[in-house]
Amino acid sequence: MSQPAPIHAWPALLRGAAGPVPSGRPGRLGPGAYVDDFAVACGVMPAATPLVPPTAIEARLWRAVVDSRAEVESAIATDDGPLIPPAAFRTIEVWTESELCALHALWRVVRERRRDDLRTRLETARDWHLEHTQPDNGTGRPWALHVFLLAGSEEPRLYAETLLHNVRAAAASVEPLTALILHDAAREVEIATAR
Repeated sequence: MSQPAPIHAWPALLRGAAGPVPSGRPGRLGPGAYVDDFAVACGVMPAATPLVPPTAIEARLWRAVVDSRAEVESAIATDDGPLIPPAAFRTIEVWTESELCALHALWRVVRERRRDDLRTRLETARDWHLEHTQPDNGTGRPWALHVFLLAGSEEPRLYAETLLHNVRAAAASVEPLTALILHDAAREVEIATAR
């Protein structure tokens, strides 16, 4: 059994799995990197065909990343479970992808707005997933990979490793949105470990 990669090696692992930044993307490396792409994918910003309805919880959270005036608390479930009630979806795969996308966005809100009160909610949702959600229930998109990786213990690291493995196992080449998610996760790991 091989040793786990040290945290400082993860950005290179994630970027290696992603490949180059998809063409047409500026490859910004600042804290706002790829937010516009995620906001378009979630229907927050205009696109020909948004992937989720603009009223969906994950879209509301990405809107809060794009717009610092946007309110966050009413978008997420207030208990200690997932951010999005699973009963709102017909299939576990769609729910898992939406939930992890929301977790990814909430991470950005917490970091950019310095909202420690929301950090606690993010951590309870993350921990709920460690107990209740298989990391291969989604579509192979590694939303929130860094949220698990940066938890700092073995079980969440293994969850993050499985999310990365699912990307590698899914196809010979990574689709553009998945590549952006991996590049963004790499940047979030760099930001978190630079402190």
